[in-house]
Amino acid sequence: MTTTSALISDAIERVRGDGVRGDGVRGDVRAAARFPDRIVDEGWDPPVALGVRLVSVINDGAQHVGQAAFIQGVPARRSAHG
Repeated sequence: MTTTSALISDAIERVRGDGVRGDGVRGDVRAAARFPDRIVDEGWDPPVALGVRLVSVINDGAQHVGQAAFIQGVPARRSAHG
């Protein structure tokens, strides 16, 4: 049985490699779509399902993209107001 933690770790390693290998990431998303109610972390009360974990990871990624975009624009804003 593969845990969500293992799926996420594997996806992160793919992203850190030479680029995202889309087939693997799509496979992880397909697994979550097919089994959204599968419990993947019983360490929480209530236990965490695969679909909920996927939404959480996507949300976290979106927040990081927003933070990076903000930081990237800081020098431009400083020079425009400097």
